[in-house]
Amino acid sequence: MEESDAIALLLQRACQQSSPANTSLAAEIVKELAYLPLAIIQAGAFILESRSLGTFLSVYQKDRTKLLKRKPGQGHDDYAWTVYTTWQMSFDKLRKPAATFLLLCSFLHRDGITEEIFSRAAAYMIRKAQSKPRRLHKPKPKSMGVISPDSPQSQIPNARDFLGQFVEQTGKWDSFRFLELTNQIKEYSLINFDENQNSFSIHPLVHSWSRMILENPEAYAQCMNNILGMSILEIPPDNLRLTSVRLVSHVHFFMQTIPGVGNEFYLQYAKIYHEAGEYANAIKLGVITLNKCRKLLGDNNLHTVIAMENLAITYDSLHQLEEAEKLQVGVLEMRKKLLGDDHLHTLKAMNNLASTYEKLGQLEKAKKLQVVVLERRKKLLGNDHLDTLSALQNLSNTYAKHGQLEEAEKRQIVVLEKRKKLLGENHVKTMDAMHNLASIYAKLGAWEEAEKLQIVVLEKWKKFLGDSHLHTLKAMSNLASTYEKLGQMEEAEKLRVLVLERRRKLLGDDHLDTLLAMNNVGWTYCCQGHFVKAEELLVVAVDKTRRLLNDDHPDTQAVIDSLLQTYRGLCKQAEAAELEKLIIHKSPGV
Repeated sequence: MEESDAIALLLQRACQQSSPANTSLAAEIVKELAYLPLAIIQAGAFILESRSLGTFLSVYQKDRTKLLKRKPGQGHDDYAWTVYTTWQMSFDKLRKPAATFLLLCSFLHRDGITEEIFSRAAAYMIRKAQSKPRRLHKPKPKSMGVISPDSPQSQIPNARDFLGQFVEQTGKWDSFRFLELTNQIKEYSLINFDENQNSFSIHPLVHSWSRMILENPEAYAQCMNNILGMSILEIPPDNLRLTSVRLVSHVHFFMQTIPGVGNEFYLQYAKIYHEAGEYANAIKLGVITLNKCRKLLGDNNLHTVIAMENLAITYDSLHQLEEAEKLQVGVLEMRKKLLGDDHLHTLKAMNNLASTYEKLGQLEKAKKLQVVVLERRKKLLGNDHLDTLSALQNLSNTYAKHGQLEEAEKRQIVVLEKRKKLLGENHVKTMDAMHNLASIYAKLGAWEEAEKLQIVVLEKWKKFLGDSHLHTLKAMSNLASTYEKLGQMEEAEKLRVLVLERRRKLLGDDHLDTLLAMNNVGWTYCCQGHFVKAEELLVVAVDKTRRLLNDDHPDTQAVIDSLLQTYRGLCKQAEAAELEKLIIHKSPGV
């Protein structure tokens, strides 16, 4: 319903004048009610009886269950049916599988619900059927306490039983049965289907109402937890990053809605948070998972090592590098002890530790490990295996940081060409290789070649990950650097400012990536002669970066050098002289 129509309907039903003040209050109310006509009529009836337009929102937010169930007085027309009654009437007409599906979906985010979530879970269930099945929590049967003991929601759902309805005798997922189920719910306007996104959505009030009618929501939450967890376990590693962008809202909603349920899948949920760039949430779950594994299984168990490894990777992504290094050293030692020096998991642990050494500026340590990883993967997997190519790319990155750019370029071109051949132009790993080659071209001063690749990478990240994903912002930052070198300062500034705003929102003011974005904006201002604006940002960036990293770290040096150039532009010679004492590497702009 359009906002203006919704406001008019509310004021009419509440018998309130269309004054500016009332219109403003009504606008807030109808927005809260998501412009649903039945809900607006229900609110109007309540306001008419209580004369409480100004206080309705606070009352509604405090006790929305009671208000949604409330039936107006007898003096009203056919709309005297409450929202609750109307939905309940439609819900009672659903067959049991459809009703169960709607109730299960009330524990996912209301938007972006896909058939894939359920089909992947079924695939995992089928794949594990021949081996020891994963033990799923199945609560004891208990009455749901709703309208009738014969109603569809009166029995506790079980993930295997629910998913089994959509599995053919051959073991394949039956999309037609799933379509029949969702079509039935759509007929009663309880869900909508977005053909462009190939996903379902539930109206926010229907979504919350579906949970309100349950006296034992934990049972349905546990069933949905099992489905969501199994679905994540079935995601191919190469698709995890892109799939996580679509799943993270569901994981987050589930975690916020029923705290405490789902801890057996915390490891999987932490992975989704990590791949979607929500590192703080990933760390929270990662710490809980690691502590639980240590307590139940001990430090020498492989599950504990996996939890330790995942947490270390997330610390690394957040630039909490000392914590990452400490965990990764432990992981590598345990992998060697449990699996041997040449096992692929041992090499993966070695590779992760090398990556952290590289970020710590310990390039010789990083290179030493990376050479070992590359040679052993070539021997075990062959030159064209994706893991071998990843090792080659990591070594290329370290050569680039050492200033051995021709060596880096040579290796990175091989990685890009082989990934294109093996994975295609649009694969995440292909885009990573393109991004890295563009960075090498930039360091070589081949700005036109860098720009071409960076534009392609940015557009593809936007398409696949969205405008605000951390990988998209990194690509945007790199393109801005190239624009600066090409003298396109206005284009560079626009991108720099955008990156800073979005990193602040995603990561906070004190995250290293935010501080580097602040440095980049400041450096761009400095290059354009806007020294006062540059100083304002760079003083903060220098102070916080020095507290976060050592003074001799390349990132710290870059930020210090940016402020040094700004002080010189402002003719602040004393301040410039003090900063110059700290300079080791001169490389403004990150």
